[in-house]
Amino acid sequence: MDKSQMEQIGLRIKNARNQLGLTQEVASEKINLTYSAYTKIENGIVGVSLDSLLKIAEFYNLSLDFLVYGKDDNVKEQFKYRNINALINLMDKDGISNTINALKKIKKIIENSNSQKNC
Repeated sequence: MDKSQMEQIGLRIKNARNQLGLTQEVASEKINLTYSAYTKIENGIVGVSLDSLLKIAEFYNLSLDFLVYGKDDNVKEQFKYRNINALINLMDKDGISNTINALKKIKKIIENSNSQKNC
């Protein structure tokens, strides 16, 4: 894996994390990677192992095709639902305050989706 590929994978991971409003620290904890390893992957400094890539894909509910190649069927349409699923995963693992924040984000995703349909 060359530097450019590592950076592209890292950028896709970062975008997924930012869509959920998570810090690198929280994301690394939820994915069960060290903070150091997670930040190096996200910043494209190191290649990602298959094991780590699978954990990341599962947490963010993204396909390996999307993470590695940037390709996925109906990515734009499915992305909002992936965000909702990832937020639900986060709610399952956290306390009430994070659950409330996740529900607010789900509401915002749905509202944005509905406003785009009305345009």
